[in-house]
Amino acid sequence: MVNITALLSGEPDKADGTRYSGGRPLVLVWNVTSRCNLDCVHCYSTSAFGDELSHEDALSAIEGFRRAGVKVLLFSGGEPLLREDVLELGKASSDSSIFPCLSTNGTLITKEFAGDLKEAGFIYVGVSLDGLPGTHDKFRRREGAFREAMAGMERAAGEGIRVGVRFTVTKFNYYELYDLMDLADSLGVKRFCVYHLVYSGRAEPDHDLDLHRKRTLIEGLFRKVRELLERGSQMQVLTVAGPFDGAFLYRELAKVDPPGAKEALKALEAQGGEGTGRKLLCVDPSGWVRPNQFWERRLGNIRERSLDDIISEDPTIDALRRLPEGLSGRCGRCAFKGICGGFRARAEQVFGDFLAEDPACYLSEEEIGNVPRT
Repeated sequence: MVNITALLSGEPDKADGTRYSGGRPLVLVWNVTSRCNLDCVHCYSTSAFGDELSHEDALSAIEGFRRAGVKVLLFSGGEPLLREDVLELGKASSDSSIFPCLSTNGTLITKEFAGDLKEAGFIYVGVSLDGLPGTHDKFRRREGAFREAMAGMERAAGEGIRVGVRFTVTKFNYYELYDLMDLADSLGVKRFCVYHLVYSGRAEPDHDLDLHRKRTLIEGLFRKVRELLERGSQMQVLTVAGPFDGAFLYRELAKVDPPGAKEALKALEAQGGEGTGRKLLCVDPSGWVRPNQFWERRLGNIRERSLDDIISEDPTIDALRRLPEGLSGRCGRCAFKGICGGFRARAEQVFGDFLAEDPACYLSEEEIGNVPRT
């Protein structure tokens, strides 16, 4: 993740400290079910995971997560609220000193369930929105999905749970990003995550923006975040699965605000680029450990070995921990590889090699050739 708000304001978000400190898998995305009540056109899940972990196996998994050093457990899916014991698992997570968070389509959060989430210890609810009502409903293939998602967000916020929005950029919805950000800010949303498309599940490279349009969108995003800061917004805006955004922002700041650029570079260096396999992992509904939720590569199954053993012995994890060593192509020769490193799942999806260049990077050859001095 690249916290655009924090880098432009010079004020780090407290949540980033939890995510980026230490050298263990502090954040684990747990796809607790592949079942879903919607049928989204760009979903990364193929719904082909096999048998879900039993309740007993899931409780045992939480203890294994704790021993491995997990601090934040993001319940995802499918739609995680379709798992009947999700509240019990959230409570078990909280009791194990792991912060439970929720990634959901929001449509199933009733007023009563919002209260149950709060009681179970969930500290954050991230709701996926794909644009304004018509676009969102088209993406989700259900009329009224936007209205239901908004109601779910309001109910969660009403219980004092921190609420965020997740927006995945495609060529079908990118033009509604800034309007959706304004709407989210007006509702008091605390976190707005802009996801670069990753080509897994139903999402395909052809759904993505071309590099010129992607760059233009991110330039506009920088301006939009500055506008939000100037009007006193408390909403944190981040980009996900596009670590090159940090390098691009540094280069832009170096032109107009050298002191700000210097502080931004320090923050990016401390973060160390995209954290897949180092500070972020995924466990799918059947117990398979994956580098992240977009990656089909299996590292081992927690039904057979502990998470700690899997990540200690797996060669993929070892390679990811040694990044930027081993990177090839544009990523290998990039002057920013220490603060970026590209998104490895996307490299594997396009080139069949997770150490290859990230095909979604929009920086020019000249721009990746040097780090401007400030």
